Amino acid sequence: MKGRNFPNFSAYLISVGNYESQGLPNLPEYDKNAKAVEEALVRELGVDREAITTVGTDGVVTRQDVGMMLINLLYGDCENLIIYFSGYGAKDGLLLSDGKRKVTELIEKLSMYPISKLWILCDTYREGSEAIDFYGVDKGEIEELAVISTPAYTEDVKAEGDCSIYTEIICKGLSSLRNGAETINHIEDAMSLEVNCWNIVNSAKSVNAHRLEFQKFTLKK
Repeated sequence: MKGRNFPNFSAYLISVGNYESQGLPNLPEYDKNAKAVEEALVRELGVDREAITTVGTDGVVTRQDVGMMLINLLYGDCENLIIYFSGYGAKDGLLLSDGKRKVTELIEKLSMYPISKLWILCDTYREGSEAIDFYGVDKGEIEELAVISTPAYTEDVKAEGDCSIYTEIICKGLSSLRNGAETINHIEDAMSLEVNCWNIVNSAKSVNAHRLEFQKFTLKK
């Protein structure tokens, strides 16, 4: 029963692959990350594919592209919104191809829109926890605000599939809807379980195995 608990969701996928102007290695899995999340949204939440927008072109996502996303949302009809980000995190924001956008800035702008639920799912390489810090932000009329992110440098961690390990875990969290999950908290719990299982399996392989973590912040009225 696709989307039975999550009606009227729209999604914007910000998957950055080109960081040449930032002097950072490009992230070639950007396209596979975005496609994996799109398929999970359609399959698990029942989001209409027409309601899913990929921001940017060929891995290049600029501040102007994100600005256009905000304009489109202002004049659109979006009740519940998911924003997915894949790319480098920075100490004061999410790193795009030509600069940064703060999570607090996005939330404050979107708080003025008629949005009930806002979920921001971040697969942030490096500095993830500081990139998503939004304590004290005014969420306005948003009834449920949830931000989930990786807290640490993760480039050396590979998934079994084509996308990054954290994007794979986000998709598995969304797939928990098959088992009756009804809220963002259930999705967060499913992701936490996936992280714990991954750590157990990999610690058995090597005492020096990288440990996965993720952070979640949920605010409700």
